[in-house]
Amino acid sequence: MVYCNSAGRYITITNDKYTLQTSVFVNLCEVEVYVCSVGTFGPDCASLCYCQSPGDRCHPVTGQCPYGCAVEFTGTSCNIKQPRFGYNDRYICHCDEGYCDTNTGVCSSRKCEKGWYGSSCQKENVAFNKNTWQSSTYSDGNGRRYSHYAVDGDTNHSKAYNTCTHTADGRTNASWGVDLGQSYPVANIKIYARDLHITNRFKGFRLFVDERNQTNQSPCRPEDNYDSKNKPNGFVVNCNTTGKYITITNDKTNEPTNSVYVNLCEVEVYVCSVGTFGPDCTSLCYCQSSGDRCDPVTGQCPYRCADGFTGTSCNIKCTDRNCRAPSACHINNGECKAGCHPGWMGDYCTQKCQPGFYGNQCIQSCDNRKCSRQNTECNNINGSCNGDCLPGYKGLDCSRIFIMSPC
Repeated sequence: MVYCNSAGRYITITNDKYTLQTSVFVNLCEVEVYVCSVGTFGPDCASLCYCQSPGDRCHPVTGQCPYGCAVEFTGTSCNIKQPRFGYNDRYICHCDEGYCDTNTGVCSSRKCEKGWYGSSCQKENVAFNKNTWQSSTYSDGNGRRYSHYAVDGDTNHSKAYNTCTHTADGRTNASWGVDLGQSYPVANIKIYARDLHITNRFKGFRLFVDERNQTNQSPCRPEDNYDSKNKPNGFVVNCNTTGKYITITNDKTNEPTNSVYVNLCEVEVYVCSVGTFGPDCTSLCYCQSSGDRCDPVTGQCPYRCADGFTGTSCNIKCTDRNCRAPSACHINNGECKAGCHPGWMGDYCTQKCQPGFYGNQCIQSCDNRKCSRQNTECNNINGSCNGDCLPGYKGLDCSRIFIMSPC
């Protein structure tokens, strides 16, 4: 058995040593080259790896996938199934440690997997580890400043840091870009630049979000004369557009070199995961298809709600309504047409009465009850007193006058 741990297409066996017959031979009965099938690794190929693409081969020893894990899997070898949350386990947790709440997805450790952010870890940096390019590449004694340095997850931006992208000297224009892999609704982009050059090298900075590569048709940020005194490093550009390609360009000369640069330490493109929306991607939307993206601001689904859900954002469960009478429930008429049961309010009858009120249409005041104990709890449905009534009153809410018959 010959162990190689190498990659290749051709196997060649040679010999240049004479035998007793003063000749050189290659005399083989069989040559078998063992390879683990796609999706397996280990000494006997018995371990499984779930890579991003079904055709990706993971490392034969470690199981590490070349471009990341498939959806629902995590770990070095991409074989740990991620926990889920929400109704019918519709959403994937992205906690780095601990567990996630089965209803909201909030992580007990408050730590997210790399590339994920937000209080429930549902805000994804879709630029992380994606394919990048730049118009030229700077090089010095510390090495070359490659374009992928801006999507490696390292936001260090100290002035002497050498793992930031950097275009070459002597250019009259410069550009950098990333292919997100698919079109996303891009809400905002966070940019880290080197502290040493954040002021002068961002004069002329422009940012584009396009559906086609390097077309620079849709400027998200027009030309900017960046002022580091007014903005912190790690500044956010708000876009609210849709696109697959992010391009950053510059055509303003940098003093004292009289060259134009794009010099970036990290570019993060934030997108809510499928089925979430809102500023921090913490609100849930249950669309007809589990792969449908709702509007990142309103939560409105592109087609209709999933069965059993209603509301503008498709996040009101039909069985959670408290309608007075049976009422159809879908995206167009999920409201309770005949009103709510006592103690409930709103178009869908999912909100309890405002504090201090109870009963039918939530118009009865808790202050009008005649409870024997002050500041007693007021049930939203019937206003019941937690104790006895004052003399002369009866009923759950002590609102009925009780007249005793004379002996």
